[in-house]
Amino acid sequence: EKESALNAICNEEGLDRNKFRRMIESFHFDGKEPLRETVVAALDTKPKVVQRKKIVERVIGRLASFVQTFDDAMGDI
Repeated sequence: EKESALNAICNEEGLDRNKFRRMIESFHFDGKEPLRETVVAALDTKPKVVQRKKIVERVIGRLASFVQTFDDAMGDI
């Protein structure tokens, strides 16, 4: 289920899976959102400057939701 959710996010947002996984690991390790440059670097196609803010915020929101849904729930087991 976790893998299918990860794949869905990567496919919908056009993200490199390995780079997105690294962002998740980093977020999980230090609790800080990834830098905008990190998110843009993980995108398969680079958005125009005007679109970047909206796309980056959406990806960061989905990353936080993913971590909250799958990784934070693991502590309850």
